[in-house]
Amino acid sequence: MRPAFIFFAAFVATTPAAAATFTGEAHDHTVIVFSTSKTYEHCRMSQPFSFTHEGERLTTATTCNIYVVPGVHKEACRATHDLIVDPKIEGPVTIEKCEPGRDPAASPKKK
Repeated sequence: MRPAFIFFAAFVATTPAAAATFTGEAHDHTVIVFSTSKTYEHCRMSQPFSFTHEGERLTTATTCNIYVVPGVHKEACRATHDLIVDPKIEGPVTIEKCEPGRDPAASPKKK
């Protein structure tokens, strides 16, 4: 039983911190995705939404590859177009992948 406990403890110790979380909002002709993260991360995510076009309600999604910076409710991605009329969020943001990033200030300076 002891080896299983050691494996579990090692797994917990090496598991990365929780990934960024995202929320979507719809306004006018725009869909905005906000991020909350404690660390820098590179993420690919998708926000499903619907809009009205020629009397029909159509559903699509905006997909973004973004560099998330630490903070709460920071704008991460925006989709704006005149054809996006009466947008509505149609579900949670789907995170396809998030990988740890680096603080740009900590990167070596180029000469």
